[in-house]
Amino acid sequence: MTRSDTEDEHIPRERATPGLLSEADLVERLRSGTEGEGPAVRELRRRHLPAVVGYAQLHTVSGQAGRQLADEAFFRAVEEVCEGVDPSGTWRHHALTHVGEAAFVWALDDRREWLRPDFLAWVHTADVGGGSRAPNAMIRAFYQLPERLRSALWYAVVDDEPYSEVATHLGTTSGVVPDLAAKAQVAMRDAYAQEHLSRRGTAECRGFRRIIEAAAQARGGDRHPDLAAHLARCTDCEVLLSGLTGLSGSPRTLLAEGLLMWGGAAYTERVPMRGTPEPKPLEQSTAPGADGRESRLDVHAALGEDSNGPGRPGPARRSVPGHRTVKAAGGMAAVVAVAAVAAVTAHDVMPGSWNVTGLVRPQPSQPADPSPSSTPSRSADGSPAGGPTPGPGRKAPAPVPVGEPSQIVHASTGLCLDVENQVVDKRVSAVAAPCGSGATQRWTFDTDGHLHNEADSDFCLKVGGDSAVVGIRPCASDDPEKRSRMTFVISESGAIQSKPLSDQVIVPVATSSGEVRPLVLKASSGVGDERWGTRPVAAAGASPLPVASAS
Repeated sequence: MTRSDTEDEHIPRERATPGLLSEADLVERLRSGTEGEGPAVRELRRRHLPAVVGYAQLHTVSGQAGRQLADEAFFRAVEEVCEGVDPSGTWRHHALTHVGEAAFVWALDDRREWLRPDFLAWVHTADVGGGSRAPNAMIRAFYQLPERLRSALWYAVVDDEPYSEVATHLGTTSGVVPDLAAKAQVAMRDAYAQEHLSRRGTAECRGFRRIIEAAAQARGGDRHPDLAAHLARCTDCEVLLSGLTGLSGSPRTLLAEGLLMWGGAAYTERVPMRGTPEPKPLEQSTAPGADGRESRLDVHAALGEDSNGPGRPGPARRSVPGHRTVKAAGGMAAVVAVAAVAAVTAHDVMPGSWNVTGLVRPQPSQPADPSPSSTPSRSADGSPAGGPTPGPGRKAPAPVPVGEPSQIVHASTGLCLDVENQVVDKRVSAVAAPCGSGATQRWTFDTDGHLHNEADSDFCLKVGGDSAVVGIRPCASDDPEKRSRMTFVISESGAIQSKPLSDQVIVPVATSSGEVRPLVLKASSGVGDERWGTRPVAAAGASPLPVASAS
């Protein structure tokens, strides 16, 4: 990663003022486990929170809801980096991606009332199970660029920031930024053409690549007769030509639409740029698609996507190769610092018209008061905990046994609690998968509330936050917060509740592809079936026992 110019000025990076550090150096401080973590978090908030809030407010019906969504997304972005996951794209793009993912999770529970109707309508029609989808050609091309060019492209072109600020992000001088931005746009066009043709083009299409690129640069005029004949019968190359033309003429809009989950064009119109002008009030701003106007550039056609449905581009995901690193010791202290510095730094990083007093780590909405007939649930140590109760005429599932391995089965789908690809490792996601005999589907609930995976009993189920995808990690940790996020309560109704967030339950998220479903932690709302049952592990060669909660 690029180092800051403080090295050229003979100032040790560890002593440099955070405002002078590049993003690479700030991330290094974030993972260092030293006293530099807090200042690094504050500097990242100062640089990026206005844009994150602006984008979040495109998803929500009120400014306060937008600020809560933004703070949740920013917290998750910091948390991931501290856990060893490199920022996807650039730091700001990484945080904006988390806005879309968090908004998708909100749409699954009672927080949906805080989201804009047009975003909810898109969620209901888009094929983005769990808030993610396969990267489109634009995202794949973006990730292929060298880190320096990715940063120049995002900050200088998409966000249109002053060159001095772009230089700070990159750890260079402002004089080199124009040349870097120009090189980044050329590299992006080349990578986009390569990605598009490698997945959608034929040998004939690839033969027309240079002619298509020249036509995109010409932006009009007569086309080469051979190209015109090819385009008449090849919609894929029409899409490529449209995309390259957009990247040559209106790159901000096309890049934002292609690299953000939703509302990219509106992001470029609303987010404060170049001196942070005062934004319009949310109620008066134009939301994507709210007034039926069409952009001058057909960005969805340029991306090769259907603007009305599943083809809308998804977020840049951590699953892109090359975006994981070895976790640094002590990094989670910075996550705690996010909440600690939020209210302190709010007035320093936001435009004057945006009131963010009290902006701290968001808390989930409170569930409805339980009815008098609700039955208290038990934790592993016998302490009471609130939770949903089985409906009339339905017997509650048998409690998960303490200290005995068993399969944990989702009552309505019949899928078993498992780990992704049946591989036990750090930062692997937990899933609901068809039940089988694999060791990764066997779990032991201990008296402290941990769910140990029998394939490696040193790994436990964990949640990373109130909107996080559920996963596994080593059970042993010196960090009290990490330990608490690996503790659960199994209620008498069969809900798997997070112990520190007692109104949050683990549920599988329906997807349109395959039987394996991702798991999320969401507020218990009574919508859908939150119950899990158990079935003891059968002896070798024996037939599986019936699911305890099936009745």
